[in-house]
Amino acid sequence: MSAPLILVLATLGLAVVSGVERLGRIPAALIAGLGSLALGAISLLAPLDVPFQVGGLALKLDPNLEILGRSLELAPGIRSGVGFIFVIGGYLFLGGLVADPGRYFLPMGILAVGLLAASLMVQPFLYSGVLVMLAAAAFVLVLASPDRHAERAALRLLAFATFGMMMTLVAAWMIDRLGVTTGSPERAGSVIPVLALGLAVLLFVPPFHLWLPPGADRAHPYALTSVAALMQASGLFLALRVLDSFAWVRADPSVRLAMTAAGVSMILLGGIWALAQVRLARAFVYVLLIDLGIGMLALGSGTAIGYQLAMGMSAARVVGLGAWGLGTTLLAAGMGTDELDGLRGSGFVLPIPAVLSLAGLLSVAGFPLTAGFPGKWGLTAHLLGEGSAAWWWVPAGVVLGVVAGLQWLSVIFAGAAGREQRPELTPLARALGIGGVIIVILLGLFPQVAYPLIIGVISGLQALFA
Repeated sequence: MSAPLILVLATLGLAVVSGVERLGRIPAALIAGLGSLALGAISLLAPLDVPFQVGGLALKLDPNLEILGRSLELAPGIRSGVGFIFVIGGYLFLGGLVADPGRYFLPMGILAVGLLAASLMVQPFLYSGVLVMLAAAAFVLVLASPDRHAERAALRLLAFATFGMMMTLVAAWMIDRLGVTTGSPERAGSVIPVLALGLAVLLFVPPFHLWLPPGADRAHPYALTSVAALMQASGLFLALRVLDSFAWVRADPSVRLAMTAAGVSMILLGGIWALAQVRLARAFVYVLLIDLGIGMLALGSGTAIGYQLAMGMSAARVVGLGAWGLGTTLLAAGMGTDELDGLRGSGFVLPIPAVLSLAGLLSVAGFPLTAGFPGKWGLTAHLLGEGSAAWWWVPAGVVLGVVAGLQWLSVIFAGAAGREQRPELTPLARALGIGGVIIVILLGLFPQVAYPLIIGVISGLQALFA
């Protein structure tokens, strides 16, 4: 029995079941969320190539699956990454218990999660661009739900993903034909720009972030953050696999310089625009861009600690994205808008959603005592210790993001919103809102609990730590 086949069939089954309209939102969200978490556990813990007994039946899981001349391989070096994608999906789908991002969120979301997980398993792995593009096609229906009309954002994401697929396929062809090694710098120099363009799409390097602002205008907040969380996590792991697999990429100083330059540009662009927004969702996507830029600085360090911190910040980013998405969904639903004037004083009307939304925003920005702070603090210390001139961009990015967050804090808690009747939250919404705030704070206070587990996701990429 093939382990990848089990994951593929289970993903398809979850997508079909969670899409049954008569099932209802809460049962469907439970099935999708818990099912995705179960697939994450299988990816991480299932014994491979070792006979074991289940109810008296002897079984042995094969880590390989051949499909159309390509193989899906749940190899030791990448199974943690596959499990990580499924766990992220489960975490986000459970938010659907309260959020209502549209009828396609769960079935298309779980399908996209399966495709992104498969993109990590495919061999040769540079063909993962095809599966990422298919995941983006599934996300089109998640973003452009019938009641939201976010077609502009969805189609831009699909166009960028298609471009990224073309670049990674061209790079794979060039590597195969040219036989690039560390001993052939001229050949490597011709491949690296093509490969970099393919990865830049998944890492949201400008201008490939341009699907986010129209998504902030039209898409459901929780759908937008879920898509961003899953795409950036898979993109980061793919970038780390490229660095792990090709010594000539790691050895090229221009690669690290380009990553650092991209990070600085993302921090500057995100910081300038985050401070100028009058819509909460738009401000958030630019704070997210700052956070992604700081992650690029970690990759650009070219060190094992930098790669580990990039992975840790990616996990913290998912926590912040989920918190902001759920909080803003509840806040905008209660107030009828996410614009500045409409949210003024909304913290006194809907305190739990307001605090959850701000906690997520400030966590992504890197505010102290939130989940996003330890990684940025660690990266600042690491870059300073390495003598890197880029170290000060990390606290600069944090300051820009936090100032943008505090601007919205002053708006949301500016005074009474003038509503005679407060919108009511369900007990489940209250519980998830309070729980989300607690998670954001606990991960900020006790990063040593989660960071070793998250860093272990890339422990199988041994060349990065040689």
